[in-house]
Amino acid sequence: MNGLELPRLTAYRDLGSMPEVRQLIGRQQEVEMLNSWLTDDRCQLVVILGLGGQGKSALAASVLQNRYVYGAHAQPPQISGPIENVNLRHVKHRHSLSMNHREQVADLDDDAMHIIWRSLAWKPSCIEIMQDWILPFSNMARTELSTNFDQLATLLSTVLEKHRCLFVLDGVEAVIPHNEGEAPTDAEAYENLFRLFAERQHRSRLLLTSRVCPTALTHWQKQKEEIRCLNLPNLSAEDSEALFAAHGLAIDPLNNQRLHQKYAGNPRLLHKAAHLIHDLFDGDVAAFVQEALYFLGDLGTTMNAQFAHLSSLELQIMQVLLETEQPLSRQTLWEHLPPPVYKEAYYCALRNLLRTHIVEQKYAHFQLAALPSVYLAECVHMHG
Repeated sequence: MNGLELPRLTAYRDLGSMPEVRQLIGRQQEVEMLNSWLTDDRCQLVVILGLGGQGKSALAASVLQNRYVYGAHAQPPQISGPIENVNLRHVKHRHSLSMNHREQVADLDDDAMHIIWRSLAWKPSCIEIMQDWILPFSNMARTELSTNFDQLATLLSTVLEKHRCLFVLDGVEAVIPHNEGEAPTDAEAYENLFRLFAERQHRSRLLLTSRVCPTALTHWQKQKEEIRCLNLPNLSAEDSEALFAAHGLAIDPLNNQRLHQKYAGNPRLLHKAAHLIHDLFDGDVAAFVQEALYFLGDLGTTMNAQFAHLSSLELQIMQVLLETEQPLSRQTLWEHLPPPVYKEAYYCALRNLLRTHIVEQKYAHFQLAALPSVYLAECVHMHG
């Protein structure tokens, strides 16, 4: 197509704000799975889902670094000193590259890809993202590109068909609805963009990380082999112990099990707890556990952010599940809610809690996910 051209032997890298992951604790199985999907020609869209702090961005960045950026045998730059003095998710800022300032790296081979990483935390427009993806393959300036979605979709489709690209959108929850009736700016455009990757035949991949599953993918992920979905599990107790050891903390099995249970194997909370133990308790894990202030300060703020978008009905459902302390069927859960609650509103709320990984469904019964359950129980204990 006129205006789209790029020498075949140059790999384009624009890593944006991709975190540089110097140590990934656990996740061996997930790394292998993600690697296999990204090299499967039938796979066109991959989404990594999970609660905030579960390590979605770190997993994606680690796979990209080791496979495409540093190579299979190269390692990221080494650092010295204890891990507690290092930001494990140190961000190397790299602004969008203009037409006269592009970073070109090693020659393409059969396993290489052009890579562009974008964070959606600041809610860039879908048009801006599509232009970012098209520009490296175009002889046009940004001001010459259309701002019409359909016209950009046509140009982008040509790029996807002609080149092997890996586009990453990190933090998709920022630009898609969390609740029925909620419509963030550009939400529909982003959903249409995801459909473009899922429905059309091409040579490229789109990798998403999100706390909330996009609506389009909710319907397709079990029907289309081009879409792969990874619900990121909690770290194991052994991984939690390794994480504390990486921070230079000596921890006995009992305290490790207690902290692993309190934070439900959530990597971000475990890292924050390790920093808190160093800052306030001089590295004494037992003293921290004895105080039993597991969600002090930033730890509590991190958890509260998980519930910021919830409606009053969704909070009521969580309260019922917390108080009953056992999985409930759809009908029983509804009957426990204070009337009047209409079935339509109830099912919408329940669906949203499932999409945000706050509630889990097993054998047609519903229960709080481990981390929300522990945190809410701790709040009840602390505040009566």
